[in-house]
Amino acid sequence: MSQPDEKSTIAAGPADERRQILLHLDGGLIKDLKKAAVDLETSASAIANEAVDDWLAKRGLRKSDGNT
Repeated sequence: MSQPDEKSTIAAGPADERRQILLHLDGGLIKDLKKAAVDLETSASAIANEAVDDWLAKRGLRKSDGNT
């Protein structure tokens, strides 16, 4: 997917601060994630970033500001 532009509702960090990870997700989850990204005019990565950040924060496991 392409990088989100300024119209995006879910912000992603600068590309130079991002790193890659391989995740295995259920097919239906991937389909819904991609559709949501298109509908929200953002990227699947931006949505996943927000979801993981929220999940970690909710459990008190967020140890950095995302620059690791």
